[in-house]
Amino acid sequence: MRWCWLLAIACSAGCGSREIPPEERVDDGWDLARKALTGGEACFAGRPEYCITEPSFVDAPIRVRLDELYGGEMPKRRAHVEATIRNAAILYKKALLKPENVAIVSELVKEHYWNPAVVESSDQVSIDLGVVPGVLEPRATSSSLLMVSSEYVRGAEWDAKERAIRLGEYLQKYAEKPIVRVAVTIPLGDRLETFSYRFLRADGRVVVTNAAGELRTTKKNVSEQSIRSGELHLDFADLTTCRASRSPGPKDQDPPHVCPPDDLHPASKGP
Repeated sequence: MRWCWLLAIACSAGCGSREIPPEERVDDGWDLARKALTGGEACFAGRPEYCITEPSFVDAPIRVRLDELYGGEMPKRRAHVEATIRNAAILYKKALLKPENVAIVSELVKEHYWNPAVVESSDQVSIDLGVVPGVLEPRATSSSLLMVSSEYVRGAEWDAKERAIRLGEYLQKYAEKPIVRVAVTIPLGDRLETFSYRFLRADGRVVVTNAAGELRTTKKNVSEQSIRSGELHLDFADLTTCRASRSPGPKDQDPPHVCPPDDLHPASKGP
């Protein structure tokens, strides 16, 4: 009788613990983990374009914790899946620091730059070049990749010659669009800075936005030829500051004191 009583107590404490409430249950933890590792957060510049997505590479860091704690099986409880993902992210980042994987990421950066994401609407086109190609180095202390140099950067600016070529290329390719926007990210020391260059055909001017959201503008009625040739100076420090507003300023101001806000590129999450 005493044995039955003890069994009942043990069962009431443990037998029902196998039932996972629906809100705490994950039916496909593998899918959740894979998406988390390749979603960008664990990758260079925080962008999914630079994630290594080869299945065996992604699965390897996930399996480590599963083999250690769950007999190789993905748990069903959300808290356990999330802990598995956190552990896998650490290992995934460390794996990216190996020389052969740094080389792969470098190629992904080049591929995206030369074949950028393009988003079009009826009145504008946005071209997201991502990070300029350059030399990546691993930083073990932070388990991250750092771009230490790039031939496409001069001082704190996108190289003027390269900028003229790329802007000219897209102005010509999308000659029917009232607004052509090109976004690019450059390395500045230990950080990445994103700049946006918008050509507003109605005004014939270029508006540049930096990573802090500050806007600066050229004068009106600049020629596309001056942009393509590099004759038009577009270094951020040399341009006139303007205020973001959807209401245009006085028509006689040149350069204008008002610039239209820079809408976030839909394809870009930024560094």
